Amino acid sequence: MRKAILISMLLFWGITFVFAQKAIKGTVRDAAGKGIESVNVNLKDSEGNIISFTRTNKDGIFNLPVKNDQVTGYKIEASSIGYKKQSISILDVGKSQDLTLAPSETSLETVTVKNRPLLTSKGDTLNYRTADFADKQDRSIGDVLKKMPGIEVAENGKISYNGKSISNLYVDGDNLLDDKYNIGTKSIPQGAVDKVQVIQNDQPIKMMRKNNISDDVALNLVIKDDAKLKVMGDATVGAGTPNRFDENLTAMLFNKKLKFINNIKGNNIGNDPGIDLTSHNLADYLKRLDNNKPSGLLSTGAAGVPSLPQNRYLFNKAGVVNLNNLFKFNQDLQLRANISYLFDERRQQYNKFSQTYLADQTISYAEFQNNEVNPQKLRAQFNLNKNAEHDYFNNNFILDYTPFKTNSAFAINNVAASQVLKQETFDISNEFNYRKKLKSENVILLYSYLNRTSQPENLNISPGLNADILNNGNSYLGLSQYIKLPTWYTNNYASFAFLDGGFAQTYKTGFNLQQQNLNSELYRIQNDLSSELVSERTVNDLNWFKGRVYADATYEYTNDKLKAGLSLPVSYNHINYNDPVNTLDNSLNKLFLNPSLNIKYQTGIENYVSANYFYKNDLGGIDDVYRGTVLKITVRYLQTTPQFLNRKRIALEENLILGKQCRCFFSMHQPITAIPNLIPFHLLA
Repeated sequence: MRKAILISMLLFWGITFVFAQKAIKGTVRDAAGKGIESVNVNLKDSEGNIISFTRTNKDGIFNLPVKNDQVTGYKIEASSIGYKKQSISILDVGKSQDLTLAPSETSLETVTVKNRPLLTSKGDTLNYRTADFADKQDRSIGDVLKKMPGIEVAENGKISYNGKSISNLYVDGDNLLDDKYNIGTKSIPQGAVDKVQVIQNDQPIKMMRKNNISDDVALNLVIKDDAKLKVMGDATVGAGTPNRFDENLTAMLFNKKLKFINNIKGNNIGNDPGIDLTSHNLADYLKRLDNNKPSGLLSTGAAGVPSLPQNRYLFNKAGVVNLNNLFKFNQDLQLRANISYLFDERRQQYNKFSQTYLADQTISYAEFQNNEVNPQKLRAQFNLNKNAEHDYFNNNFILDYTPFKTNSAFAINNVAASQVLKQETFDISNEFNYRKKLKSENVILLYSYLNRTSQPENLNISPGLNADILNNGNSYLGLSQYIKLPTWYTNNYASFAFLDGGFAQTYKTGFNLQQQNLNSELYRIQNDLSSELVSERTVNDLNWFKGRVYADATYEYTNDKLKAGLSLPVSYNHINYNDPVNTLDNSLNKLFLNPSLNIKYQTGIENYVSANYFYKNDLGGIDDVYRGTVLKITVRYLQTTPQFLNRKRIALEENLILGKQCRCFFSMHQPITAIPNLIPFHLLA
């Protein structure tokens, strides 16, 4: 009996649920009366809330389940991509709710599809198309180089590819700028360059390319044809207050016969125009010449520069003339002239304060410097080059004149003094290189380098400091240090190379000679203006001679993936130096064998494995052996007490005066070949 009652109750509840769960039916059709599949159908109340939702079947029919009949006044909304949204109000739940959707168009935002930058490779040359990396705001090719993968441009303009410094920047295959390529990257318009080529394993000598073992990397700027037909230019003219100026004028031409980049610039707003004259591979060049000589023995001890952007601390008035011209007589013969002159006036102020805390006292040290520096640099270089398949001739003549003057007024613990340093370096050299390829493909090489340098220096210090040490305790006017160091140097050799496929044997023999004479005197100026040597030990009259005879056997092998080289140089070295004033007379004779081995295996287009071994002996120079006193240390430490030598116990507080006057500066930049309608002015803080 109980089971019958329970079954009856369950049946009753089920019937009640079925009758409570109703459905709203309908059809969604298009304008032609055909049912639309997969239309979104929503039931919304009077406030817009979704009560129920579903999708139409393949015939456009839908069923919306509802829990009660109180849906009169609710809306049914149908939407689908490609159709306009449609809604109707429910008037009778029992009737079919039919909707008709009209077609519609959906407007999408414009999408621009761009090709990836196009990089092509042919042999050891990788090509970057400039237009793929340039933007409207990019003015020079240097701006675009910074965006090219693998290429890095340092703050001083030095370019590297995959971490390796480039050996040269060519313009249409010609070495116009001879390693001082900053003016090229700053001046050549990016719109004039069709593509940038990265030349790996660069070998500029044509006859050596067949058996190339070079590891150098170079860049070549390929100029557009229309840009070769005209003189291009660029001009910047700026003026401001107080008495500020910035001027830059550049003219360029890159045709088949004549190429030039000639530039004149000057400013006093904290920009160093001398950076355009930077030779980025100078250290490698000097190492190859093997002509070690002191760059300068005297110094004022002027403060260095802080690790800040240069225009934040540089007070200058500078100008530079930079002329680079190349004329091609034919495809193989060319003459190049690179002439530059830099004039600069710089001002610097420096403060330093330090304290040493001892058990019974505190020692304070205060220093102030007010420096005026006047560097100048004149350089004239003339190069005659013939680069043919069977012979190579290169003659490079260089003249450098570098006068340098520094006035330094300083005060150490309220003791004031001043220093005046004058240095005047004159350097003239000629480098000759001739190669000849014989019918047997073997190569003869003749090389000669000749150099003459004079570098007089003069340092004056006033008033006289440390009288108890330098003048028997008597006051005096000051000190004068004179130094002369003329140098003669020559290096000459001949070599013969046997070439057989990828294998090359080179045998070289030669000699180099260096002769120097160090003359120096340290005088004190008495109060009556008379001068005398500080002591007999403050004089140098040192004669230096170094000679070397050498031979070298080099074996090299190269193919598509492997490059290997073994060098076995042997040299006999003779050094003699004597100074009758300081009773010095010594000589040295040494035989050196300095082998080296290098192997490079290319595992991919951009990947390689390399191993290097070398053994080297180095000999000192004239600045290592002189006996007479030279006042080459900074004068600022002549006033220090013994306690100051314990640098670890000094707490330093340095303050370099960096502030500049606020200034209003207006500049105008305009291409020379264009006629301006409006002059653009820029306000600089």
